[in-house]
Amino acid sequence: MTVEQFVTAASILSLCVMTSSCPSKCTCWPQETKCLNASLSAIPQTISKNTVKLTISHNNIQRLMQNSATDLTQLRTVFLSMNGIQSLGPRILCASRELMILNLSKNEIISIHSESFSCLQKLRYLYLNENKISRIDSSLFKNNSNLLLLDLRSNALRIIASDAFKNNSLLYSVLIQNNYMVLNGTSLNYFNTSFNVLDIEFCKSDETCLISYQSLPRLQELKRNTSESVAVNELLSQNTELFNAIKSKLEEFNCDFDDYMFYNAILNQITTSSGIPVLCYCDRMSVWFWCSEHWPAPVRLTHVYETLKCHKEYRQETQNQTNGLDSHPNEETDQIVMYLSVTAVLACLVVTGAVVAFVVRRKYNQASEETGCSLAQNSFIFQNKRGDSNVYEEIPSVTS
Repeated sequence: MTVEQFVTAASILSLCVMTSSCPSKCTCWPQETKCLNASLSAIPQTISKNTVKLTISHNNIQRLMQNSATDLTQLRTVFLSMNGIQSLGPRILCASRELMILNLSKNEIISIHSESFSCLQKLRYLYLNENKISRIDSSLFKNNSNLLLLDLRSNALRIIASDAFKNNSLLYSVLIQNNYMVLNGTSLNYFNTSFNVLDIEFCKSDETCLISYQSLPRLQELKRNTSESVAVNELLSQNTELFNAIKSKLEEFNCDFDDYMFYNAILNQITTSSGIPVLCYCDRMSVWFWCSEHWPAPVRLTHVYETLKCHKEYRQETQNQTNGLDSHPNEETDQIVMYLSVTAVLACLVVTGAVVAFVVRRKYNQASEETGCSLAQNSFIFQNKRGDSNVYEEIPSVTS
């Protein structure tokens, strides 16, 4: 057999193998399978075991279970969007332990088992956006220590367990805009040292809604009691998605990436060289937040401090107003006002007492003149002739 005949035979054989392992209505390559609009109700069992990237979209897969894709051990990327999935069972895609990217967006997911992602320990990017998820329980991501990005946008989220991300030390960004999560002054304990920058927007109800929070490692190194310069490029991340997000934020402040910003330890703010606040710190929540968003008028930075209950920064920021924002009295001002008020009341009482005493004295002198006695004489007679009853008749009563 010549070399050309061998190559031809090998090509035909590989084509036959690929075709035989490719599900109906799907398109297959040596390491990739696509099933679009294939009317599937489950992940096909005939997908090649060598598949690294799997895309199944626009089908009718209502439930994802542990036995889904049991032979696909080489999977790295799975797209399962727009399939009408309503629930995730325990230990989904458990055979695919090398999986790094899982996209479950644009489904109808309502129910997620607490062990749904427990097998996916190498998972880095998880997209659950545009579903109907209402809560995130504490154990949902406990085994996903390599998780970097979590997209929960456009769900029905109301509750995130306080320790939901305690094991996700590498998690740099969680996107949760267009949900029902509201910052109403209660403590948000799920912020940890991993992701410590908060994006916020004001809702129509004048409450504060979360957009996302991100990790800027440089901020964690700042000493709370020392002002210092911060290179703009130090705030950027090596991750492309986070880099672009941070870059767009900094561009809003006209920050040159070769420039420096300044950390003000007194105000706990990072400002531009011209003094414009870029990042602000909230002690109560142990979290940074972008000092400027596209907030509707008349929302100002002072309103954000007040809503987040960051009392220390709120007082300091308003005490050092330099940019025309709405002012608000702080505690020291309240104490001064109270002291002045008490002083004014006491002074008023003293003046009133003096006036009353003057009037009484005047009336008393007038009465004394009518009896031919002065106040001094009557006093003298009272003191020296105490036993003479006639003396008391001569002294007019002060109360008369």
